[in-house]
Amino acid sequence: MVGGFKPRRSNRLKHLPKVDYCENKTADGKRKRGALDDEDEYTPSREGTPENQKTPTRTPEDQRTPSRRVRRKTAITKDARQRAVDASQNEGACIISGMKDKSVQQCHVLPRATKPDVLTALEWWWDIKELSVDSRHNQVFRASSFQEACRYAWAYLHTVRADLHALWDRGYIAIIPMPDVTKAYLAKWQDGGRHKVLEDSDENKIHEYCVIPHPDLVAGAPPPGNSPIREGFAYRFDKVGIIRSHAKPHFMVLNAAMKLKENKELWVEALTAFCKIIELEVDASSFVEDILNLSDGWTAPPPGEAELIMKKEKEQAGEEASSLLVTVSTGEAVTPKHPKAALMGSGGFEMDKRSKSKARKPEGELCGSNLKLYAAHLAPTGSRCLLSLQDDKSIQGCHVVPRRTDDDMCAQVAAWWGLDEFDVDSPFNIFLLRADIHCLWDQGHLMFVPEPHIIKDYLARSVVPIGEASSLAELFEAPDVPVYRYGVVAHRDLPETEENAAFQRDIRTLAYVESPVPPQFVIYNVGLMLSKSGPEGFEMALDAFYKRHGVDYEAIDVLRNMLALFKRYTTNDPADGISHPNI
Repeated sequence: MVGGFKPRRSNRLKHLPKVDYCENKTADGKRKRGALDDEDEYTPSREGTPENQKTPTRTPEDQRTPSRRVRRKTAITKDARQRAVDASQNEGACIISGMKDKSVQQCHVLPRATKPDVLTALEWWWDIKELSVDSRHNQVFRASSFQEACRYAWAYLHTVRADLHALWDRGYIAIIPMPDVTKAYLAKWQDGGRHKVLEDSDENKIHEYCVIPHPDLVAGAPPPGNSPIREGFAYRFDKVGIIRSHAKPHFMVLNAAMKLKENKELWVEALTAFCKIIELEVDASSFVEDILNLSDGWTAPPPGEAELIMKKEKEQAGEEASSLLVTVSTGEAVTPKHPKAALMGSGGFEMDKRSKSKARKPEGELCGSNLKLYAAHLAPTGSRCLLSLQDDKSIQGCHVVPRRTDDDMCAQVAAWWGLDEFDVDSPFNIFLLRADIHCLWDQGHLMFVPEPHIIKDYLARSVVPIGEASSLAELFEAPDVPVYRYGVVAHRDLPETEENAAFQRDIRTLAYVESPVPPQFVIYNVGLMLSKSGPEGFEMALDAFYKRHGVDYEAIDVLRNMLALFKRYTTNDPADGISHPNI
């Protein structure tokens, strides 16, 4: 094995059972997709998951609408994202941190997994003909009224940085309307009747909200068993005052109520502390009760006659819609467009061609992969983010050699790396990163760079084995797993955070980070990135890193060498010997 690593003397693996880390495989050898593989696709347990509920209809099958109003794990369309940004006053920046980069995501306030019976109750109490949380219905944006459009996109979508998005969805951050707003809602519905929740005057209104962090996220109170967050990546919720968003307060009330119900006393204390910071005089306990009462009232079952009334209203709305052509501003008639890769599945709703059937495990077994767990056992930093050192629900497992890498390419690179086979779903192919850092890395804004002398040595050799093992499974069971050092640099287009920002992310504060991920995998990842965008975007940042740490190498040479290695791995066969492809 080449130099550049130090044997890790740790008892982390001492009591780890010897199991196949790819135990969740199907008969054809492919690993089952588990809940931990794509952390951005999780659904919080508090939100529930609706069953497929088919609506009786006489409409021909090829003309039916989706058989249920909620679909899990479906992406928000680009058009819906853009409409949310256009309607927002912050132009797509995170409403909590104020940052605007590739780590900012659109997230739902009314959960996409809201149960159908809850949607039905909201339709009644809010006097809405049909409430859908499925933002794929693009046709409602064409020549639609404000009341229609706001229900499907920018009324319940807002922009939040990926790590804050994960924490918000998982109940560690509550975004609550101001007390006067909740009291106005209570006064409107105090008669127990049905009232329109949307007013014409709300069309361009921006609303104010309180951001309440869970005590574990407050500065100075690290989560149990966790070390302080690394300098340059800290959370300072005490610097966050009142935030503003176009998302509608009635959706925010429902979202906040789900979290407040889990531990009412804890959130009352958190809300009291926040009100002191912003100098807002309010009884936190009464404020929380108002939110819970509103949520309970809006989600209560409608009265007995409601079903007949709502049925007539929907039939009337359907007749009106069928008599009108959907038009755009040009006056041309258009029909709703469906993704080219979509198929009509059972029940009439759209299904992606590439979507795989969900792996089923015997009753009683936990569902999901242990890949992230095994990666945490290997890493010197454990389950913490490699960069920020945080250990919370925003940490994700990120593949270094992408999961989309096909079998032929895996077989080819395995030969270059002295392996019998290469499985992308190996704990050695995983970095544990905070969600926003994961987004930036996946989109080419961050780069992990092995030590220069390792890259130079690899370039001069042919096959470079990974340790002394012929397989990653064998290496996993070794008593001493090698650990490598990587420099982390940011692309020149990545905006820097202000020094006094509430949510810093300063890559320049990082020295080398250590990981058991082999340099071969990282070089492949870097080469894939450089083959698309070129080395220029990282040259200045890497030169500054080398100067800061006294490394006597030219950044452009290191980047070109990694690109040359990537081309060697992906265009040649080891049996042909060493080649030096043109860069």
